[in-house]
Amino acid sequence: MAQIIMRQFCHLQQLLWKYLSNNNTAIKTTQHNIGQLFQVNNSTYDNLLVFYQSQDPNWTDYQVLPRLDDALVLRGFAHKVGSLYGKEGMQYSKKTPNNMVKIEVDGQYIWGKVLHILHVEDCAEAVVMVRRQKEVKDEALDMIFKQVRTVQVIEQTRTKFFSALTVISTHTHRCLPVWTLGFKSPSVLLTDVNSRWGEEWKEAFGPQDTDDMYAQVGQDDGMEVDTDLSMT
Repeated sequence: MAQIIMRQFCHLQQLLWKYLSNNNTAIKTTQHNIGQLFQVNNSTYDNLLVFYQSQDPNWTDYQVLPRLDDALVLRGFAHKVGSLYGKEGMQYSKKTPNNMVKIEVDGQYIWGKVLHILHVEDCAEAVVMVRRQKEVKDEALDMIFKQVRTVQVIEQTRTKFFSALTVISTHTHRCLPVWTLGFKSPSVLLTDVNSRWGEEWKEAFGPQDTDDMYAQVGQDDGMEVDTDLSMT
């Protein structure tokens, strides 16, 4: 009897997966990867409302009465989504190491740390709550960072919602303590080795090439020392 029940369960799972495979990404995400319902706090709700109103002004606060009959009401709760895939096919979530992402907005690229992935009822696509990462400019290091496809960023305090469709890729990253590379606050090094052109970079700049580049920089900037002892 237990074997029959298990076979029926597996058959239902296969049918469900087949159904999801024949539907779009948004449906697969909301049906297959949806999490528990949770109440959003006031700050998160306000940011979420601003985002949806920027997409459609008909969205209204559920606490504001009266409202039009055809108004889109943003409720005070949402579903958590475990993870999604960016445009370049890489999985991202709010968990390290897949929580640093590149986002494209109006043709511009920004970096952000994923705090939440949410799905709101009556919406086809999920939204991503991120904390912006600001790029650090340094004339001495920019040349080296450019060669190794690396960016140094610092975390901002403001959070913002973006459509999940704007997420391009994830970034491998390394957290740096205060004063690292001369910066007075903690920072993060982001690299693009997992991006679409990461393999091309690894072919063009292998580990040996990188070591040679750093060695050359050290030779160029260093002071020549006379090791000839014949005059002593």
